[in-house]
Amino acid sequence: MKSRARVVLNASIVFLSAFTLVAIGVAVFAPPIAQPQAYHAFADARTMLGVPNFLDVVSNAGFAIAGVVGLVATFTARPAFQTAAERTPYALFFIGLILTALGSAWFHLAPDNERLFWDRLPMTLAFMSLVCGQIGDRVDPRTGVLALAPLVIAGAATVLYWRATERSGEGNLVPYGVLQLWALGTLVILALRPSRYTLGGVVGGVIAAYFAAKVCEHFDRGIFVATHLVSGHTLKHVIAAAGGLMVAWMVASREPVRQPEGAPVVSSSARRQGPSDFPRRP
Repeated sequence: MKSRARVVLNASIVFLSAFTLVAIGVAVFAPPIAQPQAYHAFADARTMLGVPNFLDVVSNAGFAIAGVVGLVATFTARPAFQTAAERTPYALFFIGLILTALGSAWFHLAPDNERLFWDRLPMTLAFMSLVCGQIGDRVDPRTGVLALAPLVIAGAATVLYWRATERSGEGNLVPYGVLQLWALGTLVILALRPSRYTLGGVVGGVIAAYFAAKVCEHFDRGIFVATHLVSGHTLKHVIAAAGGLMVAWMVASREPVRQPEGAPVVSSSARRQGPSDFPRRP
């Protein structure tokens, strides 16, 4: 049984490594794509209570709510993490949601490329942190923590690169787009492996919410014309925030999966250890 589990784990790692190499190749060698200026012409430009683009602005409150609820759960739900260090990726994920609420609201007040930078930068923090959290849950907790800094830096670099190329007149959105697809694909690959905690299937709901949010974003104007009440982009914010709340609920409610007799158990003292103090493998 153990050898079979190792084969599955190794296959997942090989597949994920190949997927990562392909993503890097596309990001480096694909022709550049500039940010379409039409992107900033959102369907619902109504001003309410003196706030322009009101619903696109205030709908970002959902991200802030999910972030605050998730942070509270991360630091109060004791069974949710077997080691203290495992809290770090999830804490950064929820911080990323709060910063996304602020950045996205700022962008939607007066949409342009410069403000869009502050919308996208915290989103990369959320993407990369969630990926690292799932690596910790499904592959190895030490690896999930060690991967956090390089992945967060790589994510931020794609947004910094995009802004620099836009300012130089040769915008290239490709690395940032590839980053989003890589994060989504990695979550899908990881979701095929069992989690060390209960409620691991919630990640499937988060992935579904992401797809639904992107569909609403694509049909921004069509949804607004059909409803005369709400635009697709506003719905995108609401659905994506719901995905964040799913993660918060998962963290607040999950427990470690019971291990078969004879399997190594993380001691209660290990749960208080820091990133460099994970129990060593035999």
